[in-house]
Amino acid sequence: MSDTPSAPDQTGRRSLEITIDPCWRDHRFKGQAVLPAVAAMALLAGEVRRYFTAHPLSALISATFDKFLPLPPQAGTIRAQCEILSSADGSLIAALATRNPVGKSSMVRVKTHARITFAAQQQAPAPRPVDIAAALEGQAWEISPREIYREWVPFGPAYRNIVAPLRLSADGALAMIQAPAQGPAHPPLPPLGSPYPLDAALHAACCWGRHFTGITAFPVGFAARHILRPTHPRETYWGRVYPLEQKGEVLAFDIELYDEQGRLCEALQKVAMRRVGSAPEITAQSPASPASDLPLKNIRSRCDQLVLMELDSMAPFAPRALSPEENRRFQQMGKRRQRSYVGARLACKRLARRLSPGNDTRGARAIHTVHGDGLRPVCPPARDRSALDCAVAHDGRYVVAVAAPNRCGIDVEPLGLRALKSARLYMSSRERALVDANNTDSAATALRIWSVKEAVAKALNINLAQAWSGVELQSATPQASQFRLDDGAEHTARHDTLEGHLFTLVEI
Repeated sequence: MSDTPSAPDQTGRRSLEITIDPCWRDHRFKGQAVLPAVAAMALLAGEVRRYFTAHPLSALISATFDKFLPLPPQAGTIRAQCEILSSADGSLIAALATRNPVGKSSMVRVKTHARITFAAQQQAPAPRPVDIAAALEGQAWEISPREIYREWVPFGPAYRNIVAPLRLSADGALAMIQAPAQGPAHPPLPPLGSPYPLDAALHAACCWGRHFTGITAFPVGFAARHILRPTHPRETYWGRVYPLEQKGEVLAFDIELYDEQGRLCEALQKVAMRRVGSAPEITAQSPASPASDLPLKNIRSRCDQLVLMELDSMAPFAPRALSPEENRRFQQMGKRRQRSYVGARLACKRLARRLSPGNDTRGARAIHTVHGDGLRPVCPPARDRSALDCAVAHDGRYVVAVAAPNRCGIDVEPLGLRALKSARLYMSSRERALVDANNTDSAATALRIWSVKEAVAKALNINLAQAWSGVELQSATPQASQFRLDDGAEHTARHDTLEGHLFTLVEI
């Protein structure tokens, strides 16, 4: 920027000569390099710091980015203006603008490209519970970094900082982000830190909007940005995107950045992202009515609450959500078992929140989800409600937790031949006849029989061998199976399939 400032500690308008960082040219819209919003924030913060050295920069509020600032293809600098105004509450309002002649006339058009209020005090929001922040609920979709930056957010190498498959669900987005080495033109400004992690988290929100609404949206403002721990070059972060609402072609999100230890680094509130182009609708789901497309409808109809998650949709810091006793058990497990154990605990904690009246803001570690016997799951509501029976199940991909008024059991199994091949171990002659009678779908029939017995074992808190001999299937159809217990009582199991996996619910 220019080295000819006005008098220090004074508000007013100043001329700037901005040195174009070569990295900025990788930030493009319709082939035109434009100044990134994160760079505009850093530039304005630098001006505030230059003239108001004691003013804090860690709380940015009421930010708007209404117009792109194009970067000239050949020039190494941009001439612009920065205006800083003070407010009665001690905050400072900084705006970045350019002045351009109108044709051959003497008239000048002023375009404001960014306007940000730097608050005098930080009132950061309380961090979300770790079980919410560290995982996505629901069926998830995966987008590779190569696909993101080839088709969804076609930026150049400097801004390709989502470095692992992006996970999307109706619950939001989870992105692994690598902050690159910073270029020399604009080193990180304390306390804003590296601009790239936040920029990549905005890419994740853009992908979520396009996937679920068909809208390709770019940020046009936010209500607040709180910086608790500045991000650093060459460090890894996790971006968590929370969809809030859609109004026309404007989407709203909360966005948070976490370090590898699960510590909250930045929190953005009510980020507004608006359509800047057209894109085909990718899926039929819509954040405006998520319940209309929830999977496992048959089982959901029999539950008070159901939580479905995918194990790949967890951040590495998810174990921070474990209670002390849960963590003690976790430390005794192998890596593979640890993963499914954490997933089951997160699902049960979310289930406990659903069972609680009002907004359950308990810390994740305060919700203990393992019975005293060390086996059965429990989902304690916060208050004012008696506990419902609950059950949890997982396989290599999914984890599901359910609550129902009666004793219940849940099971999930990948479709395949395993249950058919081991039929002699757990089937009665009547059950083998059911399989033989359905020779076009024998593997699926065998898996339903297996899955019902697994679910009954959980519902009755018995071992699997007891369920094999004490449960007999009378029928095994895709939607429901009838079974009889050894005491003569007859019950119905409900089935759903999802992405090559069978889910079974029993109530007793």
